[in-house]
Amino acid sequence: MLKPKQKEALQSIVFKGQDCLIVLPTGYGKSLIYQMLPSLFDKISARNLSSKDKSIVIVVSPLNALIDDQINKLKSAGFNCTSLHVCGDEVDGAFEEKILEDLQAGKFELIFTHPEVAVSNRQCRDLFLSAYYQRNVRAVVVDEAHCIIEWGHNFREDYRKLGTLSSVFPTAKIVAMTATATKEYQTSIMKSLNMKDPKLVITNPDRPNICYEVQKRPSYLKQSNINQFKEILSPIANELVIANIKMPVTIIYSSLEMCGVGYAFLERKLGDHQFYLLGLPKFLKTGFLLNFTRHRQTK
Repeated sequence: MLKPKQKEALQSIVFKGQDCLIVLPTGYGKSLIYQMLPSLFDKISARNLSSKDKSIVIVVSPLNALIDDQINKLKSAGFNCTSLHVCGDEVDGAFEEKILEDLQAGKFELIFTHPEVAVSNRQCRDLFLSAYYQRNVRAVVVDEAHCIIEWGHNFREDYRKLGTLSSVFPTAKIVAMTATATKEYQTSIMKSLNMKDPKLVITNPDRPNICYEVQKRPSYLKQSNINQFKEILSPIANELVIANIKMPVTIIYSSLEMCGVGYAFLERKLGDHQFYLLGLPKFLKTGFLLNFTRHRQTK
């Protein structure tokens, strides 16, 4: 059964013909919305679709790994989908011959790609401007749309150019999806994608099972070093010994260097208390997540 905001989004896009910005928390089911679009467009279409003509939805996603994961899941569920990966340079690279034949034959209802191919690749542009795609592309979906703001200016500039797809497909609905967008981001995303009178589908991001807590670092811990990091971790380790499995899940983001330091420190300090069941490594209670941040110098 669809959730209320999923229904609201589908009604706005398919039945009311609106562009749509969807801001829903991770795990709500945003991907189900675009997965349902091709079949819904076909069902409500006033056109007399031939056996060859089927509605197409193009999904722009930031990472090939995310695209491949989606495609594997969708294919196992019976969807006709593919990704526009190119061989060689993204601007001048070519699609595999078999994939290109299937694309030209209209085999796929969901086509995934990333901004660099969707915007800059010449072969992709020729495909999109062909009569078949001009006639049958019903929606362009930009997933993880906050990347337009965070990456589009000095990292992956083709994100800023995704608005050109509204000109390439003037009758298609433009849909943007993200789990994180302030009001300022929402306005910028809609403007960047050239949305026309868009519908905003949004829900309260509060998750009652998640607690956010900020603790101010003591003033004498002015710089990050190993001893100071251990001092920060020590009370967490003490609490874990007492609370055991009743302690709420705690996520600590750390640099690569401090990740190793922290893990080794907790292993020594906790001893056998690092396991749910004493001595069984598969019941380990501690671990570290790495927060990789890309820094780019600008002139």
